[in-house]
Amino acid sequence: MTDHTQTSTRPRPPASPRARNSGKKLPASRGGLRLATVAAPLALLLAVTAGASVIPAQAASKPGYFPAGHEAPRRGTAPAPACPSRAGTGWKRVPTANPGRFDELTAVAAVSSCQAWAVGNYSGGTLAENWDGTAWTQQPSPSPGSAGNGLFGVAATSATDAWAVGDYTTTADPTQSQNLIEHWNGTEWKQVPSPNPSANSSLSAVADTSPTNAWAVGTYVTGAVTYTLIEHWNGTAWKQVASPSPGGTNGSTLSSVDATSPTSAWAVGNYFSSGSVGKTLIEHWNGTAWKQVPVPEPANDGFLSGVDATSAASAWAVGNSSNGGTLILHWNGTAWKQVPSPSPGGTNGSTLSSVDAISSASAWAVGSYSNMDKTLILHWNGTTWTKVASPNPSPLANELFGVAATSPANIWAVGIRTILGAYLTLAFHCC
Repeated sequence: MTDHTQTSTRPRPPASPRARNSGKKLPASRGGLRLATVAAPLALLLAVTAGASVIPAQAASKPGYFPAGHEAPRRGTAPAPACPSRAGTGWKRVPTANPGRFDELTAVAAVSSCQAWAVGNYSGGTLAENWDGTAWTQQPSPSPGSAGNGLFGVAATSATDAWAVGDYTTTADPTQSQNLIEHWNGTEWKQVPSPNPSANSSLSAVADTSPTNAWAVGTYVTGAVTYTLIEHWNGTAWKQVASPSPGGTNGSTLSSVDATSPTSAWAVGNYFSSGSVGKTLIEHWNGTAWKQVPVPEPANDGFLSGVDATSAASAWAVGNSSNGGTLILHWNGTAWKQVPSPSPGGTNGSTLSSVDAISSASAWAVGSYSNMDKTLILHWNGTTWTKVASPNPSPLANELFGVAATSPANIWAVGIRTILGAYLTLAFHCC
């Protein structure tokens, strides 16, 4: 996650939670609108939306372009410095913007009860929504791709410093995509240059601890081989940093990242040892280099989609196993160990996409179950993970992709809901 005033879908918070980022790209086999494959992160998404709102190439290439019938949001403004707190219990759905017919929120980052960001995509364009303590409002965000754009991760340290990452395409060729990094300066989102190690690159998540220290992870493809991709922001520019790709020619990917300091960060994903045998992948930054860290491989294939750390002695990683069950691992300062977690979907499947911890006695993980028809929210109370009741507003499909928390009374989860002929954004708030 990402960390900010704390740590979130990339870093999260300890005593005084840091703002987190929870965006991460789902496995190719998971996710309603997120049908991305390693070789073509946006191609299948575009195929799904084909025939709905098609953006003319010459118009879509202009940042700020909005499809016919969709009004451009007002110019971004800095959120109010304070907002009233609201007491309540349980998870409740909160209205969100839906500028198109195929919309989704893939990640969320929270700085306070009156400042949060949720990002995703809609009908070929990037989507950024801001919470000001009262309502979610769409803010203009660059969409440089004439054939498709998407944001998959977000992180924020303050009301004037936030990052969002994803990819964009300028051709119908499914093997051509470029990294997309955008920055919020308190007034507007602007695209920031980033390295592209190949003609097919994509970023899945971002985490930051300060204006001079941020990480973004994803994948890039050379030939037919997929490699891990890690980039670092030093306050001036984004630069690629070497990272292990243990799958070799079988492929390796990174889906999530979280950082607690300039000398400690975690990245998770998966790699293939042979054929289609997937293995969980965890890498750690020690201030000098990224190194693969041993993990207790589940009895079956595994995929990690989210990671969150609150200290050097506590971190969580979540995902799913090929047997259809949820997968949760915990770092105790010495080693990663699997922790039992509910899988309510049974043979119909259960998966976790994101995790965020408030303290050693409170953490949240979100995803979906029963063929991605129902939202899934799990809570850690310091001893066990248990399923918590959550809304399912659509009778067809409901999924959660990101979670972010700043306190026990301020937790957000975002995703999508499906209705006939459309995908719509979805946001829940607790407590």
